[in-house]
Amino acid sequence: MSKILRHGGILLAAAVLLSLLLTLPAGAKPASGISLIPILDESFWEVEVEDGVFRSLNAPGAFVSTSIDQAGAITLRRTDKSNWNWTNIHINLEDLAPVIDLKVYPYVYFDLTATTEWNIGLQIGDAYLGIAKAITAADPSKERLPLPETDGKAGVYKGKFNLYEYIKQEIKRIPHLTDETAIDLRQVTVYIVDTTSDHLSGEVTLRQLSIGNDDENAQDGLTLGGTTEPQGGGKPSAFFYPVDNAYTETDRETEYAASPAGSLPYIAVGLVLTAALAVVIARTVIRRTDGRGNRQNIGLN
Repeated sequence: MSKILRHGGILLAAAVLLSLLLTLPAGAKPASGISLIPILDESFWEVEVEDGVFRSLNAPGAFVSTSIDQAGAITLRRTDKSNWNWTNIHINLEDLAPVIDLKVYPYVYFDLTATTEWNIGLQIGDAYLGIAKAITAADPSKERLPLPETDGKAGVYKGKFNLYEYIKQEIKRIPHLTDETAIDLRQVTVYIVDTTSDHLSGEVTLRQLSIGNDDENAQDGLTLGGTTEPQGGGKPSAFFYPVDNAYTETDRETEYAASPAGSLPYIAVGLVLTAALAVVIARTVIRRTDGRGNRQNIGLN
């Protein structure tokens, strides 16, 4: 081997190593906003068992089998229970209601390996946004995806992208977020799209999926498992309402009914029912004319 080839190989290897080291900044704090993966508590996640029906991971009839290693990485595999190649697991965050300020915590950090196609979707308020396009674009060596709905290709993906900037790029799909700096993150869905020959051999493994910033001194944000309280004290990085304090539609209706204004409709209904009852009672003592001109008492029917 010539010195040029040998030195060129060394330089190439060094460049690859440097690119890997620079993928995540040394001071990055991916969990300063919200940490979804590594998985600390699998009970937060659900798997599809029927079209639009979800149960706990690996429940009978699950469309996706999952395994979680000691580091919290999760591997997805399609099962023969699914009637289609495109299926998923998801985590529902509505009870926790995390609201994340993307000016402070702008980055989505990811680390995944796939032997088949895949996607990840964010439910932001009432809008859905796929992020395979942004994840793929973060690696210059990967082929660009045209749309957020386009599934990612098999490969290795590790790094981060700026979610705030990505939302601005795709604002036509989520116009209600125009000029907004905070997102109401309600659900995160991970899709496996098995395009292998038997549609059962593909795998998708996620080691990291979180939102945070590059401030190594930032406190921990919302973690799903062990505790849902921000760590380190002080101002929480991701504002949220814990499950016990979640403000629901039932709460609103209860408070409204208990208020003076809220009681008016019930008073009105009571008056209407009372009046109706009076009419019924009155009819029981009215005398009416029968077909022959005689009058008879009408009792309760």
